[in-house]
Parts: sequence; structure tokens; C-alpha cells
Amino acid sequence: MAGRGAPAAAGAAGVERRGIGAVAGLGGVLTWCPASFGLAAEGRKALELRPRAGGESIRLRRGGPRRPVKHLLQEAGVPPWLRDRWPLLWQGDRLVAVAGLAVAAECQVEAGWRPEWRPDDWPDAPAWLLPGPAR
Repeated sequence: MAGRGAPAAAGAAGVERRGIGAVAGLGGVLTWCPASFGLAAEGRKALELRPRAGGESIRLRRGGPRRPVKHLLQEAGVPPWLRDRWPLLWQGDRLVAVAGLAVAAECQVEAGWRPEWRPDDWPDAPAWLLPGPAR
């Protein structure tokens, strides 16, 4: 997975990897973009992609509080009908990233990789959600 737009590693039961990152069952495309802070390249290999189950939280900055994923999705303006299918990236039982929105503070490295999510049924998604250069 060495490059922009490389397909996501998906290991959860019932979730397939195909095409350029299309994820069956979640209705969208997951890609990897270089970022000033993101996941280490080698750390992406053991990730499992799962939809939200509810009650998940993630720490956005070291020493900061954990934030409910539900609130992150609401603050980002993700429509309610997409929130339950929004992909989360896990390493075992640890939430590592919320695709397109956040990477857990304890998993961030400089010059890392950011998972981006483009849902099929949100054609007027805001520009910040589109895969692009490091931010």
C-alpha cells in the first residue's frame, strides 16, 4: 500500500476489499492519503474495518479527553442515515481511526497516512471529506 489511493486493509467478517478501495456492505470507497500526522505505514497492515456499533470514543490529542464518535460525526455534518455505516479502523479492540475524521492520538506519527472515506450516497459531501493533499 505505497501510495495515494491504495485500497484499505479490511479484515472484519463480511467486509471485502475490492477495486480501488470500494468496501462492500458500507457503500463507499476508503483510500489512504499522506498526512502531516497520521498512521504509520506499517501500522495499516493489521487494521480491521468495521461500521459503528455505538458507544465508541477516540482521543484526538495526547492528554486530551476521549470524544464520542457520535459527536465527531454530528459536528462534521455527516447525515444521520450515514452514521451507522461510517467506517472505523481497529487494531484488536483499540479504535485507531474514524475514516476521514480522526486518527487516535496514541497512533499518530509525523508524515503518516490518513484514511479517507467517500460514501457513495452523499454526492454533495463537503470538500474537506474528499481525498486530497496532506492537511
